[in-house]
Amino acid sequence: MEIKLLSKKEDGTSKFLISGTSVSILNMYRRLIVNKVPTMAIDTVEIIENSSALYDDMLAHRLGLVVLKTDLDACFIKDNQRYTVDLTLEVEGPCIVFAEQMKSKDPGVFPIHGKTPIVKLLENQKLKFVATAATGEGKEHTKHSPALMYYEKYPYLNIKDAKKAEAIIQSCPIDAKKLEDSKLKDINTHELCPGCIGGLEDDNHIETKDADYLVTIEPWGQLTTGEIIEALGTVSNNLLDELAKEIKKIK
Repeated sequence: MEIKLLSKKEDGTSKFLISGTSVSILNMYRRLIVNKVPTMAIDTVEIIENSSALYDDMLAHRLGLVVLKTDLDACFIKDNQRYTVDLTLEVEGPCIVFAEQMKSKDPGVFPIHGKTPIVKLLENQKLKFVATAATGEGKEHTKHSPALMYYEKYPYLNIKDAKKAEAIIQSCPIDAKKLEDSKLKDINTHELCPGCIGGLEDDNHIETKDADYLVTIEPWGQLTTGEIIEALGTVSNNLLDELAKEIKKIK
C-alpha cells in the first residue's frame, strides 16, 4: 500500500491517493475512524443555577455537542479507564454565553469553536454549572466521532487530443484542472462534475484502476488529520492484539 498526500485545506480536510488497497480495507479504516477513535466530549452536567429561558435538559444537550480539543495521549489510558476533565462556567446577564467562556481544568481540553452560542441571558439571569468531559467512542455517541472519511476510485482522464483537453479545462466551472504536456492535471481537487464529463467524446474516456483510490478525511476539530491517523494505527493494533488473545484461547 502506498499513500500520497494530495491536498490539505486550512480546516484540516485532507485528500490522499492510496494505491495498492481495496474497498474492504478502506471501509474498515473508515469504520474504525468513525466508531473507534476516541475523543473528548461533555458527558455529564451539574447545573447549579439556571434562570435562563432554556430548560436544564436542553442546556445539557447543547453542551454535549460542543466540540472539544482532545489530548490524544489521555485517550489511551491503560485498564480501559476513562479520562475526565471538568469545565466550569458562572455568568450573569445580560449577555450571550459562548462556549469559550467555560474554564477547563486541563488547558489541553477546550472548545474548538469558541464562539458557539450556548444560551442568551437577560438582565439578572444567571447560569452556573460544572460540565464533566470524558473520553468516548463514536459507537457510543456520534459526538465522539472525530471525522468523516469517504473514498472513490481515482479517476484518470484519457484525452487523446490536446485541443479537446483545453476545451474541457474551459468547461470546468470551478477551474480545478490545468494542462501540462497535453495531459490534464490536478483532477484530484474535486469530484468530476457534469461540466467536465460533458466535454468527453467517444474517443475520450475516464479510466479507473481497481487498487487506486481518492480518500478524503474531514476532521470535526477534536483531533487533527495526523492525530486521527496516528490513533487509527493504535486502535488497529489494539484490536489485533485482542484477536490474537482470543485465538490463543481457542487453541
